[in-house]
Amino acid sequence: MRTAIENTRGKNVVEKSSNTEKPKRQRWTVTQKKIIPHEQLVWVVKQLRERAKSNRRYDVRRHFVFMLYLGSAVRNAEGCNLKIGDCAVSYNQDSLEVINGKGGKDRLVIIDPNLKKLIKSWIKFRQEDEGVDGFDYDEPLIVSDRKTKYTPDGMLKLFKKIYKDFCLPEQYFVHTLRHCAISNWYRESKDLITCGRQAGHAHPSTTAVYSHVEDDEVRAIVKNSSKQFYR
Repeated sequence: MRTAIENTRGKNVVEKSSNTEKPKRQRWTVTQKKIIPHEQLVWVVKQLRERAKSNRRYDVRRHFVFMLYLGSAVRNAEGCNLKIGDCAVSYNQDSLEVINGKGGKDRLVIIDPNLKKLIKSWIKFRQEDEGVDGFDYDEPLIVSDRKTKYTPDGMLKLFKKIYKDFCLPEQYFVHTLRHCAISNWYRESKDLITCGRQAGHAHPSTTAVYSHVEDDEVRAIVKNSSKQFYR
């Protein structure tokens, strides 16, 4: 409710009543537009893998970086900050240690055997490509052609080039693969607690936005529930 009052100069001044309600903030959700369709994602991965067989640094790095973010769901800056010493990929180890992640928190990310193998192959490729016998633990895991650590802006540019090469929408970012990864984890497990821990979410409500139901799942439910009426 608004009321008009006269000030000392005879002009009308609009005064807001104290009981004016603030607009409610809409809850952020993960929509299908924020996730690369599964079939398309599989195709892109296959194309990147085939190109990496050329053993060209450019193609090998693009394939590795794409799979690293897709397989671990690390955030942009977290991936840029990963060091070789953060990768526990020897013997029975299968994790990445994210140091000083979002909110200044550290966490352990469990990785699957395929990503573990890919990380080891990437480190070996870098050794051969750079002509060194090994790396210090503090060496960045991902480096540019100038042997410098990627910045989040630099990583975004790399991903934008990948998306453009495969005619994917401009709306996709590095974070898009995080959405894809967590959605896949939830689809396989239906376990928000485990997915939230793996993703490094501070609150279960954050992970809950990934529990969206896909159109195919809705179709299956509707089809199965209506069968009894058409027998």
